[in-house]
Amino acid sequence: MSDSPVRVASTVGYPDGSTNTGAKLYEGRDLLRRGVKEIDMTINIGKMISRQFQYVEMELLQMVKSCQESGALLKVDLASKYLTEDLKIIATKICKRIESPFLCVDYNLRDLALVFPLLKDRVQLKASSGIESLAEALEVRDAGCTRFGTTATASILEDWKTHLEQQAAGAAAEG
Repeated sequence: MSDSPVRVASTVGYPDGSTNTGAKLYEGRDLLRRGVKEIDMTINIGKMISRQFQYVEMELLQMVKSCQESGALLKVDLASKYLTEDLKIIATKICKRIESPFLCVDYNLRDLALVFPLLKDRVQLKASSGIESLAEALEVRDAGCTRFGTTATASILEDWKTHLEQQAAGAAAEG
């Protein structure tokens, strides 16, 4: 894949971010050494809930530095379905402060609307899962996401192709 435009991605701290910092950093750095160019790191949910924000920030800061040194992209997975609104806001501010390129939020329009204004064009937003249709993909795009996660790639692409063909047919009929 080294000569391909495809960026290999992997996860660190999945699914709940509860692995200790040393293990997460080892896992992430090992992936970077193996050529991974994008890391999705789950925020430590337990530390967020117990309000140990400095711990969370330092852990993420170390991983973002490792990614920057390797020319890789860090996407911080907020695991937002487990956090209260105030914790989502605090976690978003942490991600902005450490200069994480991406913040991943579970597909929930309310959560996307909560965090998007806080990012101030410094951090991109990704809907991390649950997108199953073209309509949902367009919905999260309109909510500010530049990426989304899905297991329905083929059907979304087929629907997009149909959508583009309909647009072209409509434009030809008008012209």
